[in-house]
Amino acid sequence: MNPDTATSGRTRTEAPAADGGWYGRSAQEVATALHVDPGVGLSAARVADLLRTNGPNALPEEKPKPGWRRFVDEYRRTRYGES
Repeated sequence: MNPDTATSGRTRTEAPAADGGWYGRSAQEVATALHVDPGVGLSAARVADLLRTNGPNALPEEKPKPGWRRFVDEYRRTRYGES
């Protein structure tokens, strides 16, 4: 069995599918797959390109629960013993 493909069936330099697989790799494996030197990082041009293509590296903010909903939820928990 080839140690480069033993766990995933892919070679270590092949980037995993967009749906996952990165979490199972070491930082060095990911850097190698993406052709990035961790000591240097990405160039400014590459960062700008990724930002333009993918947007900022941030999770969308969740909408806060409206006050009336918090009030009703509190009443329901008290009235019906829900937690």
